[in-house]
Amino acid sequence: MEIPFKRVVWNEHEAALLVDTFEKVRDGVVSRDKAIVNLSKRLRNRMVLDGIVINEKYRNVAGMDLQLLSLERSVDSYGCLVENNHLSHTFCKIYLLSRNDREAYNAMLSDANMLYPEISNEVMFSNGSLNTMHSYEAYEIEQTNSFVNEEKDVEYKASGSFMVESPIDNSLPKSNLAPISHAFKTININLEENVLAILAKNFSNGYRLNSLIAHKRFAMYYTKEYGKNMDIYDEQMDAIISKVGIVYNGMVYAPSKMIDETTKQSLFDYIENQFANGIVCIYYNVLFEHFSQQFLGQIMVDGEMLRYYLEFYNIENKYHFDEEYFSQEMSANIDINQVVIDYVKAQGGCVTEDEVSAAFEYLPREKVIEAFSSNRQKLVLSSMKTRFHIDNFQLEEIDKIVIVGFLSKEIASMQYVTFSELFGKIAEIAPRVIENNIQFTQTGIRTALSCLLSDKFHIIGGFISDYDNSVSAYDAFINLGRG
Repeated sequence: MEIPFKRVVWNEHEAALLVDTFEKVRDGVVSRDKAIVNLSKRLRNRMVLDGIVINEKYRNVAGMDLQLLSLERSVDSYGCLVENNHLSHTFCKIYLLSRNDREAYNAMLSDANMLYPEISNEVMFSNGSLNTMHSYEAYEIEQTNSFVNEEKDVEYKASGSFMVESPIDNSLPKSNLAPISHAFKTININLEENVLAILAKNFSNGYRLNSLIAHKRFAMYYTKEYGKNMDIYDEQMDAIISKVGIVYNGMVYAPSKMIDETTKQSLFDYIENQFANGIVCIYYNVLFEHFSQQFLGQIMVDGEMLRYYLEFYNIENKYHFDEEYFSQEMSANIDINQVVIDYVKAQGGCVTEDEVSAAFEYLPREKVIEAFSSNRQKLVLSSMKTRFHIDNFQLEEIDKIVIVGFLSKEIASMQYVTFSELFGKIAEIAPRVIENNIQFTQTGIRTALSCLLSDKFHIIGGFISDYDNSVSAYDAFINLGRG
């Protein structure tokens, strides 16, 4: 029987280790660079322990980087797999297992940890043949930063070139290692640049992932352009194309072909101006709507795609991205409810739905309207699509006492009072209530009084009754013809 880890195709235990790596990187337990180097060492070491000869490509750091990137792009902020992700069946299965049956996943991960144990660098080589590899690894560790991934593959790639038997004290000096590191970095950078060039030149409308036809076309164009084949496994092609481009809905797009330079410059100038003017968060859908006319005829179809585009060009990490918006601050947030409530209060009088929407054009209109219409205890209805803040309603304490006294007396005698009866009485016993709030209309005054008296009376359907012994609207209607 073939041993699972002798196959090029990932097995379930390897997939469990990848998911574990993903979780540790996501939770900040370990840096991404260290995590993928460690995973690569463990998977490659399994082959060494079994005496199996492997080449420099097998489970190398570049491959781990691409596999982890693929998983990261296939999981949303809630930890769910996105639709049309291009993970293999095995990866999907193990990731879902980690989400839905943690006990079974932990058991598999425990087995995987035994099959692929944590190792030190020296385990990769025989004790009697320590070589220049140690010097190179030490040098690479010093060079690591948050953007370095593939250069660490040199510790495996270089081994085939200078695995010489020599005492450890004859290790290569750093002056010799630096050019080697630079050479391999250059190879990796050139591959990515070449792939991006082919993507932009021959797939201006996007490259379809998981497509055998697209796969063959890309390989053909690459060979035709550079006179050589792509020096990667077939299973890595989609991953490396995804890395250099922008992935959206099962397609990979060359960033330079999505929108023209004029639109791009206008887009980023607008973003900078918005933040300079004090805007805390910019919503993708709102930004897309603002540039919708300029995006016509270009490859920018909605706010979600625009988000991926902005993330791609966020090279200096100037912006921080959330599900619906991005900001210059790490934990920026905007309470739309409070912003809308404060705005209406600041106006002092009635505000229409259109006015509040225009005031916050940088926020999603539907969220602004929802905040405007749903906060009914603070934003009081005056007329259709028109509201005012309850604090702008003037009700002096002496007038409130008079109104409460009248209602209590009437309810004790008649069980309930209609708003029509109350409004007619207010003109007699507390005329200032109407005089001071005439701008809010009779509907507004009635609604405001309902809010301000709700802690003392039961108010529903235009009927006011005792708070603890309420009268239903149905009973009130039955008795409406009382004398």
